[in-house]
Amino acid sequence: MSFDIIQFRKNYPETWRLILFLGSIQWAGILLTTIAVACAVATVMESKVSTDLARRYIYHAPWFHVWLICLCINLFCVTLTRLPWKRKHYGFVITHFGIITLLFGAMIGSWFGFEAFANLKKGEEPLYRLTQNESVMIVQSPKDHFFYSIPLPVETLKLSEKKPKIFTIPDSNYYLSVDAHSPQLARVPELIPSTESASSDGAIIEFSSELAGQKISFPFTHATAEPQISDFFQMARVVWVNEIASFEKKINQWSETQMVFEKVEPIISNSSGLFSGYRFQVQTNDKKEITLFVEMPNGKKETFPISKKFPQILNLGSAVTQATVNGYWADFEMKEGKPSTKSSNPDNPALLIRLEGKQSIDPRPHLLIAPLDPEHLAFSLIRNGKSYANGKLKNGVPVSTGWGPWTVVVKSIQPHALLQYRIEPQALPSPDLIPGVRVQLLDPEKRPLSDKKWIFSGETETMAISSTQVIQMAFGLKTRPIDFGVQLNHFEVPRDEGSDTPAGFISTLWFYNSDHRVMREDHAEMNYPATYPGGFWRSVIGLNYKFSQASWNPENLEESTLQVLYDPGWPLKWIGSLMISFGIIIMFYFKDPHKKQNQETQSL
Repeated sequence: MSFDIIQFRKNYPETWRLILFLGSIQWAGILLTTIAVACAVATVMESKVSTDLARRYIYHAPWFHVWLICLCINLFCVTLTRLPWKRKHYGFVITHFGIITLLFGAMIGSWFGFEAFANLKKGEEPLYRLTQNESVMIVQSPKDHFFYSIPLPVETLKLSEKKPKIFTIPDSNYYLSVDAHSPQLARVPELIPSTESASSDGAIIEFSSELAGQKISFPFTHATAEPQISDFFQMARVVWVNEIASFEKKINQWSETQMVFEKVEPIISNSSGLFSGYRFQVQTNDKKEITLFVEMPNGKKETFPISKKFPQILNLGSAVTQATVNGYWADFEMKEGKPSTKSSNPDNPALLIRLEGKQSIDPRPHLLIAPLDPEHLAFSLIRNGKSYANGKLKNGVPVSTGWGPWTVVVKSIQPHALLQYRIEPQALPSPDLIPGVRVQLLDPEKRPLSDKKWIFSGETETMAISSTQVIQMAFGLKTRPIDFGVQLNHFEVPRDEGSDTPAGFISTLWFYNSDHRVMREDHAEMNYPATYPGGFWRSVIGLNYKFSQASWNPENLEESTLQVLYDPGWPLKWIGSLMISFGIIIMFYFKDPHKKQNQETQSL
């Protein structure tokens, strides 16, 4: 063996000099220094800017992979420079080949593996697509109407009006320009003056808190005669009414109107915003007699014949609830916007039922507002059923609500208007805001074909490219299909004894095959992922998916978010790590016996 190597060096000196250079300590120093500096920069980018930026320009960048391959070549050439290998070289060679194996495992995982997320809710259908943290534009082709995914890494692109990102719309000569990205978009209400019959009086009020650094708007119009109720962070209510005095008298009362049909579900409107629990059903017998079946909230059932003399009071057996049948239509239809009947035959009977009752006083504060004049709204602040402040809200003048630091101001009052929304970026962050991008269609000459338009993440927009053609587009996170389904069967949060502190999280998962049959049940716990497909050897060779607990919703224990990892390079990483450990042990703990014997002889 020694002779062959020596002869090779004599016959191919240029090749050998190249091997010596590629395996030199100087070249290794350049490679390691570059990689170390790149990793340091990436660490700073992850902490100061974003992980996506570090992945795009360093970890997943082609030049970084080329540099890792060069390092593998350097390590391999180092082992060649030790030829012929002797016993004293075994630990050195095994360690270097372990590093090579580890690096190749990392590169295979980067090339062919992926990381994604699965947001599961109990009771929903199995999930067959995973969501990745990569932004894309979904654009429809005007030719075949298929949808195409176009990568759009908004976190790393410097989008601007001067330097937009321009894409070619698939199978067309048209272009799509993306010139802005905002992580916090909101629908901003606005009242548009209108003379249409559908227009009505309306107003927009805004709550703001300098302490919380938040603003929230509530639009109201006279679309219905019933009070319009909006929740204010579940701690208060904002109610738009026609007249404040009459509503204050009924603050502890509720009313519900039900249009009950024989063939379709009833139409229900409740002044409190909550369903009363009374369920009505209309039935017609062979004699064309109308019968009303009632199911009470407590489960009790009653039957009432309909006399066709209205109003007809129904005895529900309750001292606090009254029901009245106020109208009957034998063959119901809507005519000129009003209920009517086609004939006297009960082919499609319908009843109008009015429910009224008392309820316990809502302890939450209420802000009642009502139209007053073109510049003012009347208001009343109520707590525990009693008014503690009232007066006028003038356009643009803030008023304290008494709800902590929150003030309310009228932003707009319109006597005849239609309510519309425009999408705008917001300066202050809020959990309700949604990311999105601003797009514009361009013609074949890259001239504007449409106005610029914001698109919310996860929503689809339709835009016209000609008088006869429209396309759909969407912005959001990239999804990846999988050949199996995953479903949340149960989620639990064990608590530390004697406290509400979570001691762990357990998601019980069902895995389905392509035929929608359950193939496996597994549990994703803290530090113990669920796997699919199952089996020891699948895990050993890295050809399975690992589902780890990522987050949970404290307000909904029927929801769980899992991190999904697929890494075919995983076994090479473990093998390489074991080889490195084994090689180091050989180098430091198994000495060459001949070297030890020579040292002892020299000492004598």
